[in-house]
Amino acid sequence: MAPTGLPSGGTVQVTATSHADSSKSATASVTVSSDIAVSVSASSSSVELGATQSFRATVTSSGKPDTSVRWSVAGSSCPNSCGSVDANGNYTAPQVVPASSLVNLTATSVADPSKQSFAVITITSHFALQLSAPSTLSVGTSSLLTAISSNTCSLAGNPISLTRPVSGTLVADICLFSQAGFDTSMSYTISGPGDVNVISKQPAGLGIIHLTLQIPATAAPGERTLFIQNVNLDRTAASGVLRIE
Repeated sequence: MAPTGLPSGGTVQVTATSHADSSKSATASVTVSSDIAVSVSASSSSVELGATQSFRATVTSSGKPDTSVRWSVAGSSCPNSCGSVDANGNYTAPQVVPASSLVNLTATSVADPSKQSFAVITITSHFALQLSAPSTLSVGTSSLLTAISSNTCSLAGNPISLTRPVSGTLVADICLFSQAGFDTSMSYTISGPGDVNVISKQPAGLGIIHLTLQIPATAAPGERTLFIQNVNLDRTAASGVLRIE
């Protein structure tokens, strides 16, 4: 019979010893697991600099284990510039935009630390940005111009997935929205090792900028942030996330 709580390491040894000859025995290794599941109220969210947002974790199980969780934050800018979270899941963003605006907020089951769930948080500045994609990802300058003239930019799911080519490079289009408006004098860059670049920026009207990205086959997979910087060197990050697959 398994214990009510997970043993250290999650594995126990069950030994059978002969009554007739106690020097004879055999041992089986048994892994004790749980049916605990953890979920977080939101899988992704955007939090402005210095703001606080509450997250809720739910722990489910057919038994009656401890339903509490431990909250933690992790990211390439941690521990100094990724914000903090208290024991109740209240996340507070840092006061300045970190080098990487993406933070993982994780809820870990106290009863079974191997079970956890997380939310991807994008830290944004005081003005909101939205990242979207055209109805289709097109290749080549002519396709980009067609997309702009026909105004095909529309809000897409978060994150926006961009698939790497098998070889060579792929050109993909995205749109960026802001009530403050964007123009070609601003600088648009993608986080990461410099393998994904913005090679073209075209105004699309109504505060929209249409960007063309170049993605090589050697691009590192994972989530990226799009940064915007104006001529006054004010820098912010788009609220959406790009995922290189």
